[in-house]
Amino acid sequence: MGGNPIHNYPSRGRWINEVIPNLDLIVDYDIWMTDTGEYADYVLPDTTTFERTELLTSFCHLTLQEPAIEPQGESRDISYLMRELSKRLGIGEYFDKTAEDWIKIQLNSQDPAIVGITPPVTFERLKKEKMIRANVPEGPFDMYALFMQTKIPTASGRLEFYKEELADIGEPMAKYVPALEVGDEKKREKYPYQFFTGRQRFFMQSFFNDDPMLAKLSGGKPSARMNPEDAEREGIKDGDLVECYNDRGRMQTTMRLDNAVPVGTVHMWYGWRHRHYKVGMYSDLLVDVGSDETMDSLAQKNWETVEKMGSIGPFVLGCESGTAGAWDTLWDAVCAVRKVTGEEGDQNE
Repeated sequence: MGGNPIHNYPSRGRWINEVIPNLDLIVDYDIWMTDTGEYADYVLPDTTTFERTELLTSFCHLTLQEPAIEPQGESRDISYLMRELSKRLGIGEYFDKTAEDWIKIQLNSQDPAIVGITPPVTFERLKKEKMIRANVPEGPFDMYALFMQTKIPTASGRLEFYKEELADIGEPMAKYVPALEVGDEKKREKYPYQFFTGRQRFFMQSFFNDDPMLAKLSGGKPSARMNPEDAEREGIKDGDLVECYNDRGRMQTTMRLDNAVPVGTVHMWYGWRHRHYKVGMYSDLLVDVGSDETMDSLAQKNWETVEKMGSIGPFVLGCESGTAGAWDTLWDAVCAVRKVTGEEGDQNE
């Protein structure tokens, strides 16, 4: 759910060359054709936010989102897919609920923010009122006050910077851990630039890059950015076609010079699809999800911690291994840059 691995995740080439060939079936359920959908055996049409019923929650309100239009073409919401698929598998009685049924189950939550609402929130009341304030204090949201009221899941109930139970795996004390690839001096000799991606304001992650107006505001095509000082050393001018590359892959794109980009780094806006690039794309350069020297070993250390403690806070579990290798906007990667000349740039197919 909510994934587009061929586009969003690191090491695009590994997904295409190693993962996909070993899968028996790939089904993509989406509102448009994505990079992942191009490799799927089946592509099924989901409904957009304008075509389906949903319960939206925030810190302060419960909001019923109702369809503005009927589902277009053969589009169906996810509850329809689950109902119809389970019928064909002979387990229809376990997945027989509509979107409205699932919302009623959500509203039956024992969360104090819902239970404390008077009169009680029902689907019928929400359908009539559209938006209902949750049972939360009036006034600005105070994260500090909420944090101070929350019991931290440790034996002491406090933040613990030292944990005796973790001493035998060498992790008793909170400490600074240097970047795994960017901090590798040998790699930096070959690939001198830190390559990192970032989300921009005109797309919602990888949404809306097909909107002509938003694409125009975003520059009309993907581009990398580097500091003019680095560009001068590499013989690169603003607007040149360049290739960013490392041991994992390569990407050709336009280079823009920007003093806001720190010396020694190359920045890439995330969100453009593979077909928008001249050659490759940004995720070809990102840290390999299967590399023993990078996030696999880091994730293993996290699991050792979990096993040792028996449990761990949900945020803590994901902050290292998740950030290291499960997202689109990563910073721990290195690359080299060269200017592309002549007919070197071949369009992505």
